[in-house]
Amino acid sequence: MNIFEILKSKDSDNPSLKGCQVKDEITHEGVADTNQPVSVNEACTVADPVNIEDAFIFVGKSLAKSYRRGEISAKELLRSYRKNVTEVETFCTFGYKIQELREVIRTTHNPALKAKLKDVVEEKKALRQKSNLQNQSNLDKLDGFKSDVLGMGIGIRKVISSMRKIYKKTGDKNALIVSLLSETEFARM
Repeated sequence: MNIFEILKSKDSDNPSLKGCQVKDEITHEGVADTNQPVSVNEACTVADPVNIEDAFIFVGKSLAKSYRRGEISAKELLRSYRKNVTEVETFCTFGYKIQELREVIRTTHNPALKAKLKDVVEEKKALRQKSNLQNQSNLDKLDGFKSDVLGMGIGIRKVISSMRKIYKKTGDKNALIVSLLSETEFARM
């Protein structure tokens, strides 16, 4: 269903819709001997809204009020809707910090973009909090392994260096294996 059909059905008393045609038709000349009507789709990249309330959400309160009062036409409302939806779809949040996103939220006039960016900010906050908790947990584990390997009060670095010394003195392959495994475990933490 086209936006104009929706607007005509819901707001038939709107003065800007009087005389509005549902489909624009043009004639395509030069292809054949007869002129055939061809319908033109105005929204080539952005789909038309399913109902008028979706369009009102994307254009904001002031344009919605102006439309309801008959101050702007349905075509202008649809143009603003498409512009805002295109801006939301093309806005890339990669590389923005939370403070920069908050500044964009404060300065933009697009209500749909504001809503999207608020969700992105909340998601980034949650990810930051999760990352901080994981970092703290990893640092606590590392401190524990540095100071107390196997609960005996011997640090893992001391175990690695002593196994290397044993391997150099005796040539024991088991000491080399324990040393390499300890290094791997230490690097993994």
